[in-house]
Amino acid sequence: MSLECSVNTQENYYLVVVKGEMTASCCAQVLDVVHDQITSVDRAVIIDLEQVEYIDSRGLGILVSLFTHMKKFEYPFFVVCVQPDVMKIIKMTALHTILPIQSSVESALEEINGT
Repeated sequence: MSLECSVNTQENYYLVVVKGEMTASCCAQVLDVVHDQITSVDRAVIIDLEQVEYIDSRGLGILVSLFTHMKKFEYPFFVVCVQPDVMKIIKMTALHTILPIQSSVESALEEINGT
């Protein structure tokens, strides 16, 4: 399955929507889209994985790379709407203890806005 990625710019955050399988063969596309459309880190980033059916080590590496990049700039970063099969892989690698994961975009926004 192919991978699609888009960035929706909002007032105080970027919403990165990923669809498909985040595998080694196409994960570079996520970074390309993010770097092309987020030219300056000036607000929070939310990665929506609701439509991601599978993730491999390269896909996990992309998430960690984005998280680390955002941490340098001290802007919030969240992974949201993680499907059970993808969460299983995230938990197997213990990345759930590192990556800020929220159940929805709304819950991530509550964290960002401090409400």
